[in-house]
Amino acid sequence: MTRPLAEAGARDSGSDVRKASIALGLAVWLVPTLPLLFLYAPARVVRGRETRALRGLVLDHPDDADLDRLLAARAVAHLPYRTLRRLGAPWAEGDHRALADAELAREGLTRS
Repeated sequence: MTRPLAEAGARDSGSDVRKASIALGLAVWLVPTLPLLFLYAPARVVRGRETRALRGLVLDHPDDADLDRLLAARAVAHLPYRTLRRLGAPWAEGDHRALADAELAREGLTRS
C-alpha cells in the first residue's frame, strides 16, 4: 500500500522539480537580460529616429550647400583623426562635399 503512495509522491516531486527548474532557468536568463534591454532599447529607438531624420534631410535637399556644411562640421567633430587626415583639408578650400559624404558614411547613409 505504501508503494503506490510512494510512486505518486515521486511523480509529484518530479513535476515540482521540473517547474522549479523552468522558473530558475527563466530567472537566470531574465535577471541579466532585462536591465540591458531597458538600457539598450530606448537608445536604439532614438538612434533610429535620428537616422531616419537625417535620411529625410538628405533626400529632401540632395545638393544643399548648407546641409553639406552642417555634415562637414559634424564630420570634423566625430570622425577619427586618421580619417580626416586621409581626406586632406577640403574644408579649407570651401569644399564640404567630401567631409559631408564621410559623415553620411559614418552614419551608414549615402546620397542615393
